[in-house]
Amino acid sequence: MDVKYVIGLDYGTDSARALVVNAHTGEIMASSVKYYPRWMKGLYCNPKTNQWRQHPKDYLEVLEASVKDALSMTIPLGTGIHRRMVYIELEEGYDFEKVSEAIKQDAYFVHDETHVTLVESVDALLDMGHGVNMVRKGVSGKTQNQRFEFNMSIDNPGLTSQILVAGARAVLRQQPGAYTMIEIPIIDFLAGEREQLIRRLV
Repeated sequence: MDVKYVIGLDYGTDSARALVVNAHTGEIMASSVKYYPRWMKGLYCNPKTNQWRQHPKDYLEVLEASVKDALSMTIPLGTGIHRRMVYIELEEGYDFEKVSEAIKQDAYFVHDETHVTLVESVDALLDMGHGVNMVRKGVSGKTQNQRFEFNMSIDNPGLTSQILVAGARAVLRQQPGAYTMIEIPIIDFLAGEREQLIRRLV
């Protein structure tokens, strides 16, 4: 089977976001956010008149923006608030304070506690992403001898897109109607033929 990929591009007010997804498996192949160079310098904008414009070259040169492969680690604080740790690498000539403030004012970060840290190499960092640890204890008869533990480390946007792709795949295998996720057989979320999956997984 030929592998096909889907590329999603979102050109926002001050930055562009790209996501490359394996259309068959939902695997995230690459993702990045880049800020427009001229926007970051305040060119072609006049806040006093509420005028916000991008230069056409910003769209073409966005891959040369100052922020390279920013990594974000989210730490839940409760009540829907997160502490976000963002690590950035700057190209020569860009001001860290201006870039840091632009990140904190971005719609994705502005409502949370965000810390921006300048590093020499983003590639050298290990992105821990989101982590989950679940422990379930139970009883067999009168003895407390049942214990299940589940650990997970994920990239949140990546996992979300994979679930969406898997859900779309599973829906196509159902009879017409409305379903919740728990009503759909787990095997229908998986990529591949049913009998091959059973031989491989059972």
